[in-house]
Order: sequence, then structure tokens, then C-alpha cells
Amino acid sequence: MYLEPRGDVRLPTFQTVDFRVDKSFTVVGRMRVVASMDIFNLLNGHTTLPMPGGQSASTANTVSSLLAPRVVWFGARVTW
Repeated sequence: MYLEPRGDVRLPTFQTVDFRVDKSFTVVGRMRVVASMDIFNLLNGHTTLPMPGGQSASTANTVSSLLAPRVVWFGARVTW
């Protein structure tokens, strides 16, 4: 059973902030190492993404998914 016509109720808009830092080092001769760090969802918003449009006994007032939590990645790239 649909509660309201599609598109009448919208979730609030949201913004995410991603951040990247990298630094390159020359190790031996022409060998270079680039160390990097990426942070996704820096402000750690837990925004509701989609919600089901209809309601039944199994989906009553449920949230389908949330924005992923803050994630930090470390990496290195070696060139020679």
C-alpha cells in the first residue's frame, strides 16, 4: 500500500566531504615512492539514503540504507 504519491515526500539533500593527501619521495636514483591517505565522508554524516515507497508488514517504516561511515585508506605507489 502506497502512503503518498511518488515524489511528494523527498529526503533532505546532503553533502559529503572527501579528502586526499599525498607526498612523493625520491628513494634511490630514479626510484620514487608516493605515499597517500584518502578520507571518505570526512564529516561522518549518517544520512538516510533510499526509503521504500510502499508499506507492508515487513517494510513498515524501515530505512533501506545509510551513507557509509568515515573510511580512511592508506596507499603507496612505487615508480622506477
